[in-house]
Amino acid sequence: MYNYKILIIDDEQPVIDAVKKCLKHDEYEIISAHNGKEGLLLLHERQPDVIVLDLRMPVMDGVEFLKQIYLLQTDLYVIVLTGYGSDEEIKECYRMGVSAFLRKPFNHFELLGLVENLISKRKTNLDLKRCYEKIQQENERYRMQDVIKSILKTSLEITSLTNVLDKALELILSVPCLSIQRKGLIHLFDEDSKSLVLKIHRGIDSEILQLCRKVPLNKCLCGIAAYKKEVIFTERVDERHEIRYGGMSSHGHYCVPILSDARLLGVITIYVEEGKKREAEEENFLITAAKTIGGIIEDKRLKERLCHIEASFQTIIDNSADGMLLVNLDGEIEYANVFARQLFGYKTEDVRGRHFGIPAVSDELTDVRILREDGEPGIAEMMVTETKWYGKPCYLAILRDITKRKEWEKAIQHHAELETIIAGISRDFINARPDEEDSKIEKALEIIGMFNKVEHSFFFRYDKSKKIMDMTHEWCAQGIEPQIERFKNLSSDDFTWWIEKLKRFEHIHIPCLRDLPKEIAIEIESLSQLHAMSIIAVPVIYENSLRGFLGLASLRREKKWLDEEIEILKILGDIFIKALKFKDTQLELKESEERFRLLFENAPDSIFLADPERGNILDANKGAEELLQMTKEEIIGLHLSRLNPLNADSEAREKFSLHIKESIANPYTSIVEAYVQNSAGNMIPVEITAEIVNLNNKPRLLCIFRDISTRKAMEEDLKKSNLELKKALEDVKKAQDILIRSEKLVALGELSAGVAHEIKNPINIISTSVQLLMMDNERDKETLESYNTIMEQIHRTTKIIDNLREFARKRAPEIKKTELNSFIEKTISLVEYEMKTENIEIIRSLNPSSLYVNVDQDQLAQVFLNIVNNSRHSMHEKQRKCSYEELSERGWKGELQISTWKDGKFVKIRFKDNGTGIERDKVMYIFDPFFTTKKEGEGTGLGLSIAYGIIQNHSGDIKVEHEKEGVSFIVKLPLPEDTTVL
Repeated sequence: MYNYKILIIDDEQPVIDAVKKCLKHDEYEIISAHNGKEGLLLLHERQPDVIVLDLRMPVMDGVEFLKQIYLLQTDLYVIVLTGYGSDEEIKECYRMGVSAFLRKPFNHFELLGLVENLISKRKTNLDLKRCYEKIQQENERYRMQDVIKSILKTSLEITSLTNVLDKALELILSVPCLSIQRKGLIHLFDEDSKSLVLKIHRGIDSEILQLCRKVPLNKCLCGIAAYKKEVIFTERVDERHEIRYGGMSSHGHYCVPILSDARLLGVITIYVEEGKKREAEEENFLITAAKTIGGIIEDKRLKERLCHIEASFQTIIDNSADGMLLVNLDGEIEYANVFARQLFGYKTEDVRGRHFGIPAVSDELTDVRILREDGEPGIAEMMVTETKWYGKPCYLAILRDITKRKEWEKAIQHHAELETIIAGISRDFINARPDEEDSKIEKALEIIGMFNKVEHSFFFRYDKSKKIMDMTHEWCAQGIEPQIERFKNLSSDDFTWWIEKLKRFEHIHIPCLRDLPKEIAIEIESLSQLHAMSIIAVPVIYENSLRGFLGLASLRREKKWLDEEIEILKILGDIFIKALKFKDTQLELKESEERFRLLFENAPDSIFLADPERGNILDANKGAEELLQMTKEEIIGLHLSRLNPLNADSEAREKFSLHIKESIANPYTSIVEAYVQNSAGNMIPVEITAEIVNLNNKPRLLCIFRDISTRKAMEEDLKKSNLELKKALEDVKKAQDILIRSEKLVALGELSAGVAHEIKNPINIISTSVQLLMMDNERDKETLESYNTIMEQIHRTTKIIDNLREFARKRAPEIKKTELNSFIEKTISLVEYEMKTENIEIIRSLNPSSLYVNVDQDQLAQVFLNIVNNSRHSMHEKQRKCSYEELSERGWKGELQISTWKDGKFVKIRFKDNGTGIERDKVMYIFDPFFTTKKEGEGTGLGLSIAYGIIQNHSGDIKVEHEKEGVSFIVKLPLPEDTTVL
């Protein structure tokens, strides 16, 4: 009888013992491990059927164990048994194939039922596997017949003998029921050398391939099989295996000769494992395969010889460098070789019967015009002689295509003319002034358009953004309407196909606009506005970037441009863009000089231009005039050193000059502070920067004086900022207190998760043991009642642990847009009636207009109810400490005022009560976990800590304020981003 193995992996031995008691069964063999690493070893050694796994373990935890067996792809059943597991871990476990998930403490019967169900599935799977293996064995008996059929089928395909042999060896080695290695060779017998020549191999080491490339007859096993023409079998390498090499693995062989009517054609060699015994069924299959292959070899060789004879004559004719036509006396073609068919554009090989006409006999080559089948004209040299074809008189016409040669001669002349035109255009641009560039381009467009016999030539150029293009220049033939005004401010995004080709530096050649794809509708519409039948456009490149394009359009006929014509257009486009760039550079230089003068004159700082060698001022702006209260004419000619001050001695002026020299040495880092004296005698503090610049190819000293009188005054105001800085430091301290409180909540969460896990293990052991004791029917009633009491307390403890774990669990808030006032009304309605019976009234002062916030409604309700209940408890305490009669005489009753209002980008909610309040020295701890002002047993100290964390997660804030009577809690929440802030 098969014993099913159950592997228990848990770091707690009592848990293992409890599970063993639950699963005790004659058919179960139970083994155990204390961590995932030990479990993996037992998994490989004992191969269990079911695994009961804990998640929290040392060395290797349950999740890592599952990942390991998931990689092994084992068909195991796994039950996860743990006291604590997050939702993410549970999802990950199920993803890796876990069958079930039980939490500690588990129910004895639930675990037992799960295991029995999984063992039942295991039994079914094993039975199905045995049945499948039996069917597989039956199917393999027919496989060998299919292989022989497949080999014969392969021989019928139009392919080489080598391909047929390769496929045959592959089919033989693929039979699963053969006890052979997937390694083999096929040698063919060579009559000339009287040896076996290797043709096909599979899975053979390179050393053997070299040694067995050619094997003489009667040498080694395959040579003996060929010589004796009989099957040679050996179960291991012996003395007959003459061809060997160092490190050769042990093996045996079937060597089967390939015969045709007792004539040797080759040998099939198949590798077997060492020690394998000879089997008649295998040998008969290999002999049948060898006979089949022998017939295929004879058939293929015969067909190859016939094809060779037939093709010899055809090859000579077809490979002739000239076209050959045989024409009968009726002028019909009897035969045309390959070159002749290509010459006349015949698309089929069978051209017999086509009318050619009776050619004139001539012993010399004469030029004749021909018309191809597609309508294209051509020119050929032809010589005609009389001959016979299958005994009948006919004419043999030998033709040589000279169409290309004639075209080349014409193209050479055309190219020479183009080069002459481009050379003339280049000379015109070299001698042109910047203001003549546009007219030169238009003249060049006219020349190139007329030479190409088209009606429209044009030039497009990108703007600086490379997003907009304009037709900047064009030429139109007489009677053609200009298009330059129509093609302005075109967005390149509207001509994606066109622009993408140009950006790849490709030209656009459209001999026939009807051939354009319909998908590029915008391009087709634009070209139709040009009324073009054919068009060519070449990219204009400058500094490896597309700057525009040059194009020609034929409006009256379809035209195809030659490659050399396209290259000439590219050269012309290069000339255009360089000429325009030169013009742009001249304009930019002029504009730059004007901008410099404008900036120089209107700069807010004082600017001086001086001779760098002598130091005398050459120019000054309006700012300099205002600083010194002098005119430009009075300033020009002064030495820079005399600005500090105008009447200072030579030593002071020398010091001022050193300041300027220091600034020149470090123009980008050195800013020098000094004083200048204006004409009124006032000393003005300035910052000086100076550097050498090049203006009109002349070095100039550029000095900038910035008046810093205002900044000096502002430095005095800096002292006042210290008080504001002190206040900011106090705000930082408050923020640190909030951070410490948040860290305490995080630590509490981690502690809660750990406690929940560690307590559940011993609780699980106690629960299992009690359940086993309760199964004993001989226990008296009193004992059973005690057990029931224990189980009730276990459930109670488990619930407490789960609540603590829920506090530790991090749940992503479900944020919804919520109307705050109605949400507060809905929340306080839960406790308002009971508070009225306790002499406590809720007074509302809610914002009259709707207030919306993005919040998790469950969490926000928890915060509001916690604050309300704290106020309720505070007012109860006040009624308990003071007699009810005394409070009534004073007209006192409990009041909780709830108010809402907007405050900038936030909304605020105040909960103000008239209870006992909070002592001032305890306010700083009010949001700390486990801190409470209530009596022992009346509160846990977690409520306000949780409330604080919820509001912080909502990007808000919560604080407490002392009142004359009682306290106020103020909650601040951000308004949604789409809210209008008044």
